[in-house]
Amino acid sequence: MSDYRVKVTIRNNRLLKAIEAKGFKSVQQFCDQYKLNYIGANQYINGNKKPLNKEGEVKESLKQLLDILDISLEKAFTDKQLEGFKKNSFTIEAKESHLMQIAEMKKPLEISMMEKDIKTLLDTCIYSLPENYRRVVRGIIYENKTLEDLGNELNVGRERVRQLYTKGILKLRTSENFEKLIECGARDLFKSTLFSRSPKNKISTKDNFEIERGEINDIRKTM
Repeated sequence: MSDYRVKVTIRNNRLLKAIEAKGFKSVQQFCDQYKLNYIGANQYINGNKKPLNKEGEVKESLKQLLDILDISLEKAFTDKQLEGFKKNSFTIEAKESHLMQIAEMKKPLEISMMEKDIKTLLDTCIYSLPENYRRVVRGIIYENKTLEDLGNELNVGRERVRQLYTKGILKLRTSENFEKLIECGARDLFKSTLFSRSPKNKISTKDNFEIERGEINDIRKTM
């Protein structure tokens, strides 16, 4: 009997390598630079979107991507990748010894890029908050600050900091942000809630940000 169930996510490493060769650390950064639709580009990378239309021609959005990367369709996709995937993730069973061997391997480029994309998106979402909300959320999530630390910075009491954190997280909890995280591959990479850690000085777990449609770990541990 196997010891673990492992979820495997498929991405196009040829496209990811080409993006990295251009000097970009993430797909998001690449798309921002060339003003490409990030979600559309990521769908090609994930295999969720077929590269060819019904007439067998390369889709216009992909043509633009390939032109920027300066690679041909044949170099960017295998025959199977041209067909697209009904599912780009699956589960396998593994013995503990086999899993440990995999865990000790260097993290694959595509996984690193997915993590960077998610980190960039989270930073963008948090930056969109009003200033005080942003300072509190970033302070607690990224900087390990206490309610008292932030209260002193903002010249408010700890209870007001607690309120700012809770409301800030609720502002982030939108279907739009959720869909963006899913497009980045967040649900495939992480299994627990994104903001699962309660800040120091006890903010109730009911105030934590929990994504119901697929939980996401605190990615600070993987960066």
